[in-house]
Amino acid sequence: MQERKEKVTLYLDKSVARFYRAMGKGYQARINRLLATWAQMKIAEELHIDAAMDDQGDSAEAAQSQLLGPQSAGPETNAP
Repeated sequence: MQERKEKVTLYLDKSVARFYRAMGKGYQARINRLLATWAQMKIAEELHIDAAMDDQGDSAEAAQSQLLGPQSAGPETNAP
């Protein structure tokens, strides 16, 4: 299913507009695909950064746990 289009006014450099118009019919759709692809790449980049930060957080917690040793959940009891 194709996403519904929205009409916008977009100012491009004259050379950019000429370049895409010279490609012929469908140049607006090509520009749309390029912008959509760029947006998807930026989203993927953000997700990659978030995952890396999560991994670093997990690594930091593991390192802290190794340095501090096991933490007791409560007072020790020496019941017979």
